[in-house]
Amino acid sequence: MREIVDWRITKRTKLLEINNDMCHNYYYLINGRINNADRSAYKKFKFVIWFDIFDVDDFFNHVEDDVWLERPITDDDISAYIDECICCYTDMIYSYENCNDFYEMCNNSIMRYNEIAKYW
Repeated sequence: MREIVDWRITKRTKLLEINNDMCHNYYYLINGRINNADRSAYKKFKFVIWFDIFDVDDFFNHVEDDVWLERPITDDDISAYIDECICCYTDMIYSYENCNDFYEMCNNSIMRYNEIAKYW
C-alpha cells in the first residue's frame, strides 16, 4: 500500500507567457515542500510546468465531440488546469525518503525551460 505523503505548494509564479500568432504558451514555476511523517523536517522542491491555451481548452472540453467553450478562457480556468497538472506531477512522490524520480523530473523540467527561455 502506498504511503500518504504530506506535500504542499508554497508558491506559484508565472515565468513567461508567449502570445503570438503561432502560439499562446504559459510557463509556471511551482515551489513546494515535502514533509516527513511527524513534520519535523521537510525537503523543498521546484519544477516548471508549461502548456498552451489549447491544452486548457481540451481540459474543459471534449475534442472528439467538437464542443468548445462558448466563452473565453479565464484566469480561473488556467488556475484550475495548473492545479490538475500539479497533482499529476506530485503523484511521483512515493514517500519522504523515496522521491528521487520526482526530483529528477523537477530538475529536467527546469533544464528544458532554460533551453526554451534563452531564445525568448
